[in-house]
Amino acid sequence: MQCARSCDLMSSCDDIYYDFSSRRCFLGPSMRNMNDSASVSTSRYRRCPISAGYTVHSGRCLKLQRTLPTSDAVARDNCSADGGHLFDIVTELDKEVLFSFIMSQDSVPNYLNLGAKRRKGVFYWTDNSTLSDDHYLWKSSEPNNWGGVEGCVGLKVATLQLHDVRCHTEVKGFVCQIDLD
Repeated sequence: MQCARSCDLMSSCDDIYYDFSSRRCFLGPSMRNMNDSASVSTSRYRRCPISAGYTVHSGRCLKLQRTLPTSDAVARDNCSADGGHLFDIVTELDKEVLFSFIMSQDSVPNYLNLGAKRRKGVFYWTDNSTLSDDHYLWKSSEPNNWGGVEGCVGLKVATLQLHDVRCHTEVKGFVCQIDLD
């Protein structure tokens, strides 16, 4: 698409909007406040917002957030504010991308929040696919729902193993992903 090529040439272009009725594309540093009224047939093509701290890694738009201790809800809200979500490990490729991304960083917190959350006894990633209790990334004694209150998933970076954790447990990092359409 010519719009995407044009946007690639602009260092300040984070977003592309295409209006089918006028056959025009709109490029800019951030078109997020553009009026997407129902009367205009507009498709939004997202690019990775490098200016907001994201990087394209293995074809994914990712950002490692090193923060003051924060809860799962705050981490989710932070990613959502950028138009993304907490990173999910649904496939083997997802795992490889996350691990290589972590290894490419200068410093990484001990634990990272991930996108899975327990609903009715089952963990679901943000795309609603399930994370089974026998997934090979779980630490051998996990998930254990210790105290009956561990409804979120964390990754212990040193061992690259999943742990179920309390959702209000404050961890010092998380990875946001913006899906590139």
